[in-house]
Amino acid sequence: MLGLEWKDIDFENNIIHVRRTSQYTAEKDIYTDTTKTRKSKRVSKMPVSIMNLIRQFKAEQEAYSLFVCKVHYLFALFLSILYRAVCSTAFMLYTAYLTA
Repeated sequence: MLGLEWKDIDFENNIIHVRRTSQYTAEKDIYTDTTKTRKSKRVSKMPVSIMNLIRQFKAEQEAYSLFVCKVHYLFALFLSILYRAVCSTAFMLYTAYLTA
């Protein structure tokens, strides 16, 4: 789910295309990759109610991006929170090392 981009959402036909995944490792940090298997790539028909929620979420994200930056991922805020947590932990470790 974290690899979903807005271009994967087909609002006209109520379809979500799963084409990639986002992962986190200590070595690579957050990165986008292909799905684990070919069968993981799929097209999912969604109920109109879910698509309406996604449409509303997109509008909220676009309003937020006016102040921050343009985002292509549906769950960009989650990824940025995760990234910020990693950065702040690394900074705390770095400052602890400097003061020791």
